[in-house]
Amino acid sequence: MIRITTTGLFAACGLVALFSVEAAAQAPTLSATANGPSVTITWTQVPGALGYEIQAALAGTSYVATVPLPASTTRIVVTAPLATYQLRVRAFGVGLVGPWSNIETLTVSAAPSPPACSPPAAPVVSATVQGLGVTLNWPAVPGAAGYQLQWSRFSGGTELVELTAGTSQTKNIGVAGTFFARVVALSASGNAASPEVAFTLPAAGSPPAPGPPPGGGNRSPNPGPGQLLPPPTYGDAVVMDVYRRYPGDFANSCGNNVWLFRVVNALRQRDTRWGLNWKRGQRGSLSQDIVTFNPTDRPDNGEAQIYLFDVIGSHCEGPRPTFNNVTDATWSAGAQGLCGAGNTWCAKWTLDPYLTAGFPADPR
Repeated sequence: MIRITTTGLFAACGLVALFSVEAAAQAPTLSATANGPSVTITWTQVPGALGYEIQAALAGTSYVATVPLPASTTRIVVTAPLATYQLRVRAFGVGLVGPWSNIETLTVSAAPSPPACSPPAAPVVSATVQGLGVTLNWPAVPGAAGYQLQWSRFSGGTELVELTAGTSQTKNIGVAGTFFARVVALSASGNAASPEVAFTLPAAGSPPAPGPPPGGGNRSPNPGPGQLLPPPTYGDAVVMDVYRRYPGDFANSCGNNVWLFRVVNALRQRDTRWGLNWKRGQRGSLSQDIVTFNPTDRPDNGEAQIYLFDVIGSHCEGPRPTFNNVTDATWSAGAQGLCGAGNTWCAKWTLDPYLTAGFPADPR
């Protein structure tokens, strides 16, 4: 005799179907697989069926086990001794039964137990701000039965929870400020939450990103011999505009330089003196939170007497971008030769990683 057990709406990591109540009059299609003593039996739903009868017998004998099942079940798990079986199923309605399905012959033999179901991967989420609303997007996660969206005004918080079956959600928040969201992939085998995504909704009348400098062109004139241009003051507005447009890139900036390159791209629309920094002057060792400005009359590439601005703050920790002048007096005073001496505070202007990533040298 076969012992059949069902597991409600969840069975062997899958969701079963739901039915309406109507008369049933067609044969379902049956299939069955075995892995050791664990047997999975599935069949196609019959529209309007009130339930199903599944019959099982040892091969070559008459059917000896009939089990009624509700219409909401089209997948069951069977525990069976080692043997060969024949299975069939039919639907029933009010006062009638449908025809039997195909007969499935199945041999249960010794085999390892199936591996435990694994939770899905964490979603990868991006946020796009539109006025006082935001759209979250993420690729479909294999194995996810749906998604939970968690919203908050505070990092790490969960003040509002929503459910969706799609891979995009638009929300009109209606007020300015910085907000946080995450997406959780849901499944019968466990859940997986995305990293937190921060986004800022600008207040009405916020100024647009600064444009090119007056007078045309996008490179400021050289200073006089032996002189330095003053540190630019417009960087904070540019950085915050990039943050409003690409909050997802900023949230993923730890180990990913896309947001840093977007900042350089926006700054170079104003002045091509902007670039990146080989920290300690060592080529290939990129400062992942620093943008630089060449204030001299010398060529950009490799220049050591440069201004440095921190645009991420405590990298991998800061919840918002910054624009802090972190230039040290040892190089701003004219330390053109310090890199050769191996000085810890050495800096060198570069654009190589930005160009390698496919960003334009002249983004006008």
